[in-house]
Amino acid sequence: MIKSCYIDGIPSERDNFPEGVYVYQPIMTFGHRALHLDSYLALLREASLDTLHSDRVPDIAPTAQLISDFLRRNGYPATMPAHVELRIYRSGEIVLLGGEVSLYPQVGLRLLMPSGTDIEYDLPFSEHHTSSRRAAAEIAQIEAEAHEARVAIRIDSNGFVCSADDAEIFIVREYSITTPQTPRSVEGRMLAKAIHRAGMSLLTEPISREMLDSADEIFYIDHRGITALGSFNGKPLMHILAEKIAKYLE
Repeated sequence: MIKSCYIDGIPSERDNFPEGVYVYQPIMTFGHRALHLDSYLALLREASLDTLHSDRVPDIAPTAQLISDFLRRNGYPATMPAHVELRIYRSGEIVLLGGEVSLYPQVGLRLLMPSGTDIEYDLPFSEHHTSSRRAAAEIAQIEAEAHEARVAIRIDSNGFVCSADDAEIFIVREYSITTPQTPRSVEGRMLAKAIHRAGMSLLTEPISREMLDSADEIFYIDHRGITALGSFNGKPLMHILAEKIAKYLE
């Protein structure tokens, strides 16, 4: 059974809220309807099997209905994108959390262009969306802020780029777009398709720290849309291709 909470990320009744390890997926919604729900649930099932060694992911039809009812009941506008988060705890409890409403009428390029810096750390156990991964990303952001930046670009212990703001990262060097691995997230796959619709090519290859230093653009995508960095370690960046690609997102 799914427990619904409207809390903007923080439970209103802490005593009744599960504790411990969990896997999760942020889910984009629009018009009181979950988008790409089958793909989100497939990723959640994979994370649950690999991390919790169990499959408690609910079926798509009741989950879609629950999300729709949840959004309506809690006053989410039907004309703006929003997101919810579905969590599965080690205890077996499933929790639906309410997230923020987007300021934009559709998924696209965000106006925010934060500064970024590189932070070296490896994830514990897996690349899935887990509570431990979230905690590591939060610590990395604190480190980035200590270096007067807003976004932490994760570098692994071998010196290769993994993510930005815990999301799939893309860089532009001389009009060539590169990402370190084949996009797996729902949003990453959306962006890959948008790149091809825009008539561009996407290279999948390791990205070194030196490649970051020579990048013309650095951007990433998550449930909030595309975020293009305004600078990396003090070097100003452009957002020309990011803006063009955003027009092809579906």
